[in-house]
Amino acid sequence: MSLAARVRSSAVQSELIIGSISDTRPLLKSREYANRELAAQFEQSEDEISVTSTRTSSSRSKKPSRLDKLEKGQRKLENMMEQFIKSFQPEDHLYTGSEKVSTAPEPSEDEENVPQLSALSPKP
Repeated sequence: MSLAARVRSSAVQSELIIGSISDTRPLLKSREYANRELAAQFEQSEDEISVTSTRTSSSRSKKPSRLDKLEKGQRKLENMMEQFIKSFQPEDHLYTGSEKVSTAPEPSEDEENVPQLSALSPKP
């Protein structure tokens, strides 16, 4: 693309942008007018909040708080996971959360007294 074509296309784009701005400018509000309008809406919403809060204060105490809902969900999840784990345990030995799960076999008394040989030590 030549330099002249680039200049023409950027000039056309500029004219389109300026035209769209000039078309929408009458629809834009001044900063002072927008501030007044927002302040009026804010005061109106504060009045509505104070009226509804006095009306529904007794009903709010009956609803569980968000924290209570989360704790209830956590307990439900823990119970569900416990049931899931129990379904994989043999019937004679049920897993409880307080037991430690060990994957290594426990050594017998005879094995405890046997000296352990290191792989790096020379053979006797």
